[in-house]
Amino acid sequence: MATQPLRYRDSLSLWLAFGFNFVMLDAAFRLDGLLSSLSRWQIAVGGSFVFLLVLAGCSLVALPFWQVEQRLARRENYRPWRATMTLVGLLLAYLNSLYLKFFLRVTSIPDTKQLLMVVSGVLFLAAVVAVVVAGKFSIEQFRDQLDFLYWAGLALGVAAVVCIGWALIDHQSAPVRTGSKDHPHVVMLSFDSLTATHMSLYGYERKTTPFLEQLAQQSTVFERAISNADHTPEGLTALIGAYPRGDALLDPERTVLPVLKEAGYQRRVLYSFMWGGPNFRRGFTRLDKVERSETTPLVRFLTRAVGRQNVMWLTTLLSLDSRSYNLWHPQDPRDRFYPALDPYPLPETLDAALDTLRRSPGPAFVWAHLWQPHANYCPYPGFVSPYGDQPADKFDGVVAFLDGEVERFVAGLKEAGLWENTLLVITADHGESFGEDNPECVAHFHGPDWFNPAVTHIPLIFHAPGQTRAGRPQTFADQMDVAPTLLQMLGIAIPDWMPGESLVPYFDDQTRMSQRLRISIPSSWHLRKTDPLVPLPALWAFGDREMFLAHWNHYRVGWMQSYRPRPDKPSRLDVFKDFGFTAIYDLVGDPALSRNLLVKPLPELDNQQLLEKVYRDPVVTQLRGAKS
Repeated sequence: MATQPLRYRDSLSLWLAFGFNFVMLDAAFRLDGLLSSLSRWQIAVGGSFVFLLVLAGCSLVALPFWQVEQRLARRENYRPWRATMTLVGLLLAYLNSLYLKFFLRVTSIPDTKQLLMVVSGVLFLAAVVAVVVAGKFSIEQFRDQLDFLYWAGLALGVAAVVCIGWALIDHQSAPVRTGSKDHPHVVMLSFDSLTATHMSLYGYERKTTPFLEQLAQQSTVFERAISNADHTPEGLTALIGAYPRGDALLDPERTVLPVLKEAGYQRRVLYSFMWGGPNFRRGFTRLDKVERSETTPLVRFLTRAVGRQNVMWLTTLLSLDSRSYNLWHPQDPRDRFYPALDPYPLPETLDAALDTLRRSPGPAFVWAHLWQPHANYCPYPGFVSPYGDQPADKFDGVVAFLDGEVERFVAGLKEAGLWENTLLVITADHGESFGEDNPECVAHFHGPDWFNPAVTHIPLIFHAPGQTRAGRPQTFADQMDVAPTLLQMLGIAIPDWMPGESLVPYFDDQTRMSQRLRISIPSSWHLRKTDPLVPLPALWAFGDREMFLAHWNHYRVGWMQSYRPRPDKPSRLDVFKDFGFTAIYDLVGDPALSRNLLVKPLPELDNQQLLEKVYRDPVVTQLRGAKS
């Protein structure tokens, strides 16, 4: 006997339930930490917009499947909803696989994402069970379940509005007064993978940074700034005054952010990709991610209609970055050159930073972490490097491009009357290597060749409000020094617990050498995925925490490692180690790192005393987790 035709609401109910479940799962992933200063009315409008967007999307998807179900339901012995329920199950499985695809090791997934994986897996199993159970009922019997799903879907939609609205709520601290010489704005521009060795500001033969050379005539440029790690999370946490442990900030109150908050500073960060644990995000008034998808006509229209914050969920969904859990461009995140288009536009990010300063009612700390010049070395569609097609040539072209964008940003500050009341810091999270000074290593980027000076040597530039004098201090500096330096420049007391050293005393005494140890650790994806370490001498045998570089006076100390392609998989540079060694180098007398002083000692240097100094240093103790 043929069954009755299906109601439109019956098919739509399943899609509503699926769609709103997806929104609830996805909202935490995409909006966690993306705070804004929206009013209650704006929150309601934004949440309603997302609600209507999902409702419309689910309805459009349901229409063709409703027609299919209508036709199939007229057949005898048809088991209803098998097609729809199977498709729902497949979609849930697809979502689950995307999580698994990026997070290759379950143990490394943060708690929130573990929950998302578990919930999507449970929903997938539930859909499979529903397919089996649905086949045992007639349509009339199954309508009760459909009615329940329909109303449950609507209830989940309301819950989604509440969750998204709550995620957008921001609690502003009271402003002191607008940026002034007493309370200047602070702008920190950190570039991903920008090495000082490819900047003409630091003596590179190509004229890649002409504007920064001009800016250096009125700024303080540290000649030997060291990255604390070769991985973005560790480098960025060091820049806010914490030990370089990435997302694992043990105490979020012990960073420069609460200190700036107490001084009346608004704190905004514009960052380049989906990163930032809850402890990291807690210190900011507002976090934003600037996406290339925001420049598409649809998103631009919706942004003008309802506001940028209200379409943030959509812009992330349309992201070109495969690591953003992208439904439409699921690609292997290990592919360094995934699209021929960079997903994070440098000009738009700097424009957003400038707009924040213009609109800020009080002094603001604006930190823009910019994706360029990170691989794939393509800052905009159709970009062609003037230097050539090799990776290093493309990299140099992007460095020249960002130099021009920094010039445009500074011009914008001057045009807005903000330049004389802004403290500017320019630096990087780590550098980039193309095999320089290490012929044994055929790799580049910043993972396999992590001890190369091209990876550890980063720019560090301070421009104080109204500064006209130039300075080129020779002492070592690192990312942990940035926070205490900023506080002293702002006249704010430096907390005793803050690691790092204020660099202000070296601004005028440029030949003075700091006696503090500067540490660089390997924490890249490449290193974490490698085989166990080769056997080491007893003094150095503490596992992978033992791998670090120490810079003191003009010496470089550490246990280092190089990589070669695996014989069976030449493309895999991340799982094969061919040698490791302990070394001491004199960076002044031997900048090419050709003489290991442990093998060929210097008469004036006591190697054992230097090694003991390194291993008893409190920073080394903290990073290694060992007892002093």
